[in-house]
Amino acid sequence: MFTSMAIVLSIVIAALLFPYFNSLVGKQLTMDVLATPSFIMMLIAIWIVISVISGIYPATVLSAFDPIATLKSGGRPITTSTSSGYLRHGLVVVQFSISAIMIVVSFVIASQVKFIESRDPGFNKSDVMVLQLPGDARNRAASIKSQLEHVSGVSSASITSVVPGKRVVILIVRVPDIAGTQSTKDVEDDGTREVRVIAADADFTKTLGLQLIEGRDFDGTPSDTSGFILNEAAVKEFNLKDPIGRPFEYTFQAQKKGKIIGVVRDFNFASAHSKIEPVVLHVFPPMFMNLIVRIDHNTSKETLQQIESAWKQSTTAPFNWQFLDVTFDALHNTERTAADVLLTFMMISMIIAGLGLFGMVMLFTQQRMKEVGIRKVMGASEVSLVNILSRRYLAIVLAGNIVAIYPRVFL
Repeated sequence: MFTSMAIVLSIVIAALLFPYFNSLVGKQLTMDVLATPSFIMMLIAIWIVISVISGIYPATVLSAFDPIATLKSGGRPITTSTSSGYLRHGLVVVQFSISAIMIVVSFVIASQVKFIESRDPGFNKSDVMVLQLPGDARNRAASIKSQLEHVSGVSSASITSVVPGKRVVILIVRVPDIAGTQSTKDVEDDGTREVRVIAADADFTKTLGLQLIEGRDFDGTPSDTSGFILNEAAVKEFNLKDPIGRPFEYTFQAQKKGKIIGVVRDFNFASAHSKIEPVVLHVFPPMFMNLIVRIDHNTSKETLQQIESAWKQSTTAPFNWQFLDVTFDALHNTERTAADVLLTFMMISMIIAGLGLFGMVMLFTQQRMKEVGIRKVMGASEVSLVNILSRRYLAIVLAGNIVAIYPRVFL
């Protein structure tokens, strides 16, 4: 009877909470599975198994009592089974272990999400609009950029092949003068490496807020086409002690040779799952596909309308834009969802563990009612009674936490 009530109640609660769960995980799941024959048969099997198991245990325990001795003691068994006590305590320890595991995992993931959100990716992702350059807009990218720079509220703009959060192409590049200097016994080093390459114009580092730590930035002159800027990871990849002025080249569609003119601080273009990889910046208009626009922090709706108006005056391409911080932060939505789901299950497991402990406390209190009465008559204080009655449960909770937090002790 109790199992039947629990199953019906659980289905009702699941149906009521299902919309909340969908919004929590960002999915549109349905409960159609409840009407399938396989699920109904599984539910019936669970109901029978739980009912039989929950009936076998008390039947086994009660059949172990001596009827005559039990009747002489006023309907209560003279001795309490030690094994049943161990079983009760063991089950509660398991409950608290599961709750403690959920708590620890939830806090670990929450701390990881907090770290992801607070970490410095190496560039300023706030207040940056990303405009795609399809078709005609790509051919008129320089003109569109010029128009947008005259809009009030726009501090800078840049044309680039890719934006943070999107895949950066890997190309083979070469530092000719290190060829043969870093060779090993089995491999002849010709100075080539596979690194990620970003094509951008002269305002890229300023618009994204990249930090130049050595050399110079692009200056908008024709010499930019033969200049390369590396990040710190790329400098380490080539093991360059003095990178500025070193010859640098790569082959993509056509061979391009030049020199390293600057080094920027490492920045993470990908999610926190990926390490910071070697990146090379250079000016290469054929690869331009995006326009990034840095706007003032207190930009009004009118400024966005002016940006759209300037776009439409320059090209007939559709005006599609997004804020960089929104798209970049979306890379970690899975972690945020996992943290929310685990937090919910943590609270549920704590409630279940609390119910189990509450049931055992009620049983234990009833069994020691006479003892408590005698202690009260003898002048025991409430604090001492709480100490006596809580000592065992503190040990149980402590054991559950030790099992959950320090599993190596038992392995």
